Amino acid sequence: MIFQMATNMTAMNTHLDDMYSNFGTMSQDMSEIARTVKTMDKNISGMPVIAQSMIQIDGDVNAMNGSVYEISQSIAAIDRDMVRINSSMQEMTGSISNISHSVNSMSYDVNEMSLPMNSGPMSGFWPR
Repeated sequence: MIFQMATNMTAMNTHLDDMYSNFGTMSQDMSEIARTVKTMDKNISGMPVIAQSMIQIDGDVNAMNGSVYEISQSIAAIDRDMVRINSSMQEMTGSISNISHSVNSMSYDVNEMSLPMNSGPMSGFWPR
C-alpha cells in the first residue's frame, strides 16, 4: 500500500509539475493578452475623434449636396433663359429681314417714282 501510495504520489507529483509548467505558460500568455489589450485600448482611444470627424464630414457632404442642387437649379434657369434669348434673336432676325425687304422695296419704289424726272425735257438736269 505504501508502495502504491508512493507510486500514486510520484504520478501526482509529475502531474503537478506539468500543471506548474502549464501555469507558467498560461501566465506568459496572460501577460501577452494584457499587453495586447493595452495596445488595443491605445489604438481605440482615437475612435471617438474619428467618429466626430465622420459626423462633421457627413454634415459637410449634406451641405455640398444642397449647394449642388441649387447650382443645378440655376443652370436649368440659365438654360431656359438661353432658349428665350434664342427665340428672341430669331424674332429679331426675322424682323430685320422684313425691314431689309421693306427698304429694298422702298428703293425700287423711289427709282420707279424718279423715272418721269429722268426722262423728258429735264432729264439732264437732275443728278443720278
